[in-house]
Amino acid sequence: MSFTGVRPTIGYGHGGRSPAQYWSDMPSAVAVGKPYTFEYDMKGLTSLVAADDLGEFTKILIKAPSSPHPVYNIGGPPTSIRDVVEVVRKYIPDAKITFGTKAPPFGGRGGGLPWKVSMARAIEDFGFSCMPLEKAVLIHINDARLEAGWKPIKG
Repeated sequence: MSFTGVRPTIGYGHGGRSPAQYWSDMPSAVAVGKPYTFEYDMKGLTSLVAADDLGEFTKILIKAPSSPHPVYNIGGPPTSIRDVVEVVRKYIPDAKITFGTKAPPFGGRGGGLPWKVSMARAIEDFGFSCMPLEKAVLIHINDARLEAGWKPIKG
């Protein structure tokens, strides 16, 4: 029996849990009209993977008879929380989101989070890539709205 590993970056989605919880909390909160405040300036970069993308790639691996490589990185291009806020505001223009002025507690370009990840193997071996940020954030927002009994936003 052979196994294939998946190395996801920072996961996000409605109800998600990760070391950097704000990726999931902010879109979910503002989706249902709540304000969201960041303690830090949030200028660092990270690589993100939407819960739906991680699930889809896992399904591909489970159904594959074998894989050419023992492990695959799954995550999108370098993204900042400010990029995500911009997308959220595209769908919810009156979202109340504020940033602090403190630098993140971990140094480096990614603020201590993975930010430069290659998905070349997943693309080459399985034709898989993560969905665009705009689509993933809309799914995230609508999952939160539906759970709260609100109507979804059309993309």
